[in-house]
Amino acid sequence: MDDQEVMRDVCRAMLQSMGYEVICTEDGQKAITIITNEINSGSKIAGAIFDLTVPGGMGGRATVEHLRKAGISFPIFAASGHADDPVFTQPVDFGFTGRIAKPFRKTELADLLKKYLT
Repeated sequence: MDDQEVMRDVCRAMLQSMGYEVICTEDGQKAITIITNEINSGSKIAGAIFDLTVPGGMGGRATVEHLRKAGISFPIFAASGHADDPVFTQPVDFGFTGRIAKPFRKTELADLLKKYLT
């Protein structure tokens, strides 16, 4: 989930090249709807990457809080270009599994996923 289309496109391409099926959206409310629908249809979700800041929409912090309160336990990663955000320094304290700094390389994303999804 990222408000910037170019970030969604780049991240989608990286993840697909690693063999993942990818669903992208631009804000947290839409992410919650997609995730709920996927779970209700019996799909297994390996993980999610949420941008922390979504101007005019629900960002990653509020989205992960909502999902964790609903009992969603799959890995969720914070993505941000703002390394000074407290979520970025202590992601687990805010319900995230881990974090990745934007912009990131495919190797950095692969390392993150390898650490938490395998």
